[in-house]
Amino acid sequence: MNNTAFGLLIGFELGLGLAWIFSADIGDDVTKFYTYLIAASVSLIAATITLIGVFASIERANSAEAETRHRKLISARALLPTSLAKMCKICEAGMLYSNGFEKFLKDLGEAEFRATSLKELEVPSDVVAVFRDIIELSDDEAIRNRIAGVIREHQVHLARWSSEFTKNTGMLPKTKDELKQRTVGWAYLYAITVSLFGYGRGETEKLQNVDPHQLISSALNVRYHSSIFVEDFEEEVGLYARTFERRFK
Repeated sequence: MNNTAFGLLIGFELGLGLAWIFSADIGDDVTKFYTYLIAASVSLIAATITLIGVFASIERANSAEAETRHRKLISARALLPTSLAKMCKICEAGMLYSNGFEKFLKDLGEAEFRATSLKELEVPSDVVAVFRDIIELSDDEAIRNRIAGVIREHQVHLARWSSEFTKNTGMLPKTKDELKQRTVGWAYLYAITVSLFGYGRGETEKLQNVDPHQLISSALNVRYHSSIFVEDFEEEVGLYARTFERRFK
């Protein structure tokens, strides 16, 4: 683009020259032609110099912006493993509370259970900031979609959890199937999160293929909650594994 104006200058001069060759008379017409040609050339040269400066400034600004974006992305990726680990803890709490819903409700009471669980299931603002930076700065659509999926799925799960507690009618009783689905839902979010660790640690620049069924099943093996048995959730695991494949593959 830096040569655009100069090209116009050359083309304009050649055009004038050809026009003079075919139509100009000898004498005064020659003087007039060169007068016009010199004036036009000076104007176009000045325009060329101006445009070159403008284009150079734009290029420098674009380079500086790209460098700034790159540095911010490096910073966000450096913080991503910690943010993913925090999200995993939230998912583990979600599985724990969902699977032991009735027990926690009985032991803590509705008000304390609500306050305690909602506090632990909320995503800290620093984690949200890191996820948002990755979405805004990464050029990889698959990575952006995967991290956006973490945020989106968490919002859905947290909204569902909040709806379990009602101020007017109290907590509604939950069936065994509902609690199983809630439990595996948090395991599904855990699986999405875990699938980003390779990228977060800098081990790869691209997302690697994963087995969602295996990731979700592994998530259910919460070390400190021995009452969760994967074989009791096979139907729900299969459902969420298919959801993972449909949304992120």
